This record gives sequence, structure tokens and C-alpha cells, in this order.
Amino acid sequence: MGFFIFIDCLIGLIVLIRIHAPWWAWTIYVVSVLVWLVIGVLGGGGGIESDNKATDRPKQE
Repeated sequence: MGFFIFIDCLIGLIVLIRIHAPWWAWTIYVVSVLVWLVIGVLGGGGGIESDNKATDRPKQE
């Protein structure tokens, strides 16, 4: 999903630059990028936190 978000933001940036977008279009773009980042962070993203949860299980004797 991280690659999809990156490509989505990159294409949006290229389009806004090519059409010489007004300030309100840039504002919408920035807000949407921030929303994608929040979704990625809250979604777990498979980062360090999820790796630690898997290894913190108590060992059975």
C-alpha cells in the first residue's frame, strides 16, 4: 500500500505542476497527502511496532 500512496502523490504533484494549479488546488493536494500519511501510520504499515509485537510473546517452557 505504501507504493500505491507514493505513486498517487507523485502523479498528483506532476499534474498540479503541469496545469499551473491555483492555490486552492495545492491546498487540497497537501490535505490529501496528509490524510494518506495518517492512514498509513494508523493502519500499522508493517513497521517496527508490528515486528516487536510478534517477538514479545512469552516463551512456553
